[in-house]
Amino acid sequence: MTAAWDSVLLTGLRLPFAVVDRDSYLKRIFKRRFDDCSPIDMLPKDDVKKASNRAITAHCIFVSAFSFLLAIPQTGWPMYTACVVDFLQFQLVVFVLTQKLVFMYGNPKSEEHTDKKIEGDTLITLGNEAKHDQIIKRTMTSLLGMAVSTFIKRMAQKLIVRLFLLNVFKQVSKILGLTISKEAFDAGLDIAVAITCAIVCAVVSYLLFYPMMKRLQRGLYREALRNNS
Repeated sequence: MTAAWDSVLLTGLRLPFAVVDRDSYLKRIFKRRFDDCSPIDMLPKDDVKKASNRAITAHCIFVSAFSFLLAIPQTGWPMYTACVVDFLQFQLVVFVLTQKLVFMYGNPKSEEHTDKKIEGDTLITLGNEAKHDQIIKRTMTSLLGMAVSTFIKRMAQKLIVRLFLLNVFKQVSKILGLTISKEAFDAGLDIAVAITCAIVCAVVSYLLFYPMMKRLQRGLYREALRNNS
């Protein structure tokens, strides 16, 4: 099963947007070239850390926002399709960011440490190392997110809950001098539930993505220091 999944990931890594060009990326970030060395070897370590932190934050925002959008479909095949796409986009962004971090800190799986291209097997290995000791935590986070989303959906379907919320909205509407029909309330509640569940999915993606990439960043930094000593 693991081998089959790795094969799927390797296929995804052949997509043009999943491959990072080392020279152009480093030149864009640091405004100079690094042909025979890594930025961590030439620049102040704080500068590299700030650049890598910005990269992690930007990709984390992207992953979370994408998860939010993909979680909006609530039923049928659009929901299941969105779940698959969300899972794949998460993994691909992990690989894209892994390449960028490796280019900044050097490739710990290579003797030269300054490879122009990171092989798919290396990316999978680095990703597995970053999350190796967090399997239980990651699983619990995912299950908690699913449980919260399921709870929200089921509560929103209960008649007594909908009637309670409808009465609350009617009282608020009277205070504000507005009128609200049951049809408008039902539509609004469905939208609110979808958005709330999407927020939960975005938070789960953040909690899975950010700590994992920070662990990878720290691991690459320690390995770079070890190679330079």
